[in-house]
Amino acid sequence: SQAGKETATKQSFTDGGALENLGIIPLLRRQYPIVIAFVNGQQPLGVPSSQTVDGIDGQISQLFGLDPEDVVGGVERNIHIFPTEQFPALAEGLMVSHEEGNGAFFVDSYQLVQPNPFDLPPYPEDSKVTVVWFYNSLNTNWYDQLPDEIRDLLRLTEPTHNFSHFPNFSTIGQ
Repeated sequence: SQAGKETATKQSFTDGGALENLGIIPLLRRQYPIVIAFVNGQQPLGVPSSQTVDGIDGQISQLFGLDPEDVVGGVERNIHIFPTEQFPALAEGLMVSHEEGNGAFFVDSYQLVQPNPFDLPPYPEDSKVTVVWFYNSLNTNWYDQLPDEIRDLLRLTEPTHNFSHFPNFSTIGQ
């Protein structure tokens, strides 16, 4: 077995700010076979909102060519890179994982849409990229193990309280 014997290389990447906030595009440009995406949405998973599609934050749905009614910042952008027909499986998979109390995660593989707005080439030999999606949601199995005083603290909803809206915090101006 070669496990643990591979050489490591240091790579840098950044998110795309107002364009593509998850930082997936630079990883796809380098044609990594596996991408781990952490999505910190302000809207709780599964809650209908003008900034979600089927209860999934627009920063994910737009990657599948699906724009929410109200795009963040009011700027529509074309960042369609994954097949639209695979979005329902992602939305359902995240919800099932969340409902099982394990937090929200889902794994799937995608061929890149061609052409795409980032001029990302297809992966060699029409292979796919595997994306491991982690969506910020309450892991109830973990939460249920907390002492009562900690759970009470996390339930506070006053807007000025540090844990208001836990675990869905604003990532700007918090």
